[in-house]
Amino acid sequence: MLPGTGGTQRLARWSAKRGRSELMAKGELFSFDRAKELGIVNEIFPAKEFWEQVMLYAKQFCPPHKASKAVA
Repeated sequence: MLPGTGGTQRLARWSAKRGRSELMAKGELFSFDRAKELGIVNEIFPAKEFWEQVMLYAKQFCPPHKASKAVA
């Protein structure tokens, strides 16, 4: 979570709602699978297919599938 993009504020609100404020307090590391389980991340892509999968995911938000300015 990057402070300049509001990530720490959003994580604090998220964790308070779910009783997990200790995540920020401890600074504990955990796996991608655990992050997905907690709802911090939505998708996990395998390393070998990472860029291909990222591009496919990103195309969901771009024309002709969506209006990119509206999504932004």
